[in-house]
Amino acid sequence: MVVLTACGPLTPDPPTPTPTRALSGPTIEPSPTVINFFPTEIPPNAPPGLGQSIPEAERIPFNSSLPPLNVTPNADQTRRGAQLVQITLAGGRTVTGELYVNDPLDLEGVLIQQRLPGLLLVGAPPVAWDPLPAQLRDFGYTVFVVDLGQTATSEDFSLAMNAFSEDENVNPGLMAAIGVDDGADLTLIGCALEALCDAAVLISPRSRATLLNVLPDYNPRPLIVFASEDASDTFDTALALQDAAQGSFSLQAFPGDANGLGLIDNESTLGEIIRQWLQRFLVV
Repeated sequence: MVVLTACGPLTPDPPTPTPTRALSGPTIEPSPTVINFFPTEIPPNAPPGLGQSIPEAERIPFNSSLPPLNVTPNADQTRRGAQLVQITLAGGRTVTGELYVNDPLDLEGVLIQQRLPGLLLVGAPPVAWDPLPAQLRDFGYTVFVVDLGQTATSEDFSLAMNAFSEDENVNPGLMAAIGVDDGADLTLIGCALEALCDAAVLISPRSRATLLNVLPDYNPRPLIVFASEDASDTFDTALALQDAAQGSFSLQAFPGDANGLGLIDNESTLGEIIRQWLQRFLVV
């Protein structure tokens, strides 16, 4: 201890480093003060909180699809309880459809918007489905009916479903698609590539080879097929899908040879069958 004390403090100050080179240049001047002005003047009467270009865009995440936009309905659509809406597909093509929504819940005088399971109906003009969309709405679903056209692609289907998922009346975690005729083929092809689609309903599917080719990408999600026993093409397609499906599958066969919309018109119980089947899978 005597030796250590004589040599200095126990915790000496560290030595000061000796610089090895000088600074490479003179100290730069401070940056000038930036005055932030909008590049163009905002009109004094502009409403606050607008989205990118329209008010409907302000509440959705960046790079998301716009929800169906309201258009003034005609008298027949109003009678059927449908809202006329418009969406944009691939290449900027716009199509109109009909949206069927349930009334908000009234909780002690406060209206609460309901986010219900969503059903996308494709393959025929909205008026041709009547009265099925309203029936499905009354079963507790939000229903969007849109005719994507004869040249519709899986990209169009995906854009329609994504737009539908952004609607304030839809629970995007519980969605299914219902297709009739060519729309039945498009429904399975589109759902095979679109994760938003939790279940598919095919009414008179046609393209046996194509649907069997995309089915592995759809499996093991639930699938139900409606077909008439005497309509050889669609019934053979339904049987082939039944053999290849890996998830829950249901084949609803009817006597006769009616196809597509004709089958919907002939079978008044079709909506109830769809409800009972969907309630097994689209559960909150």
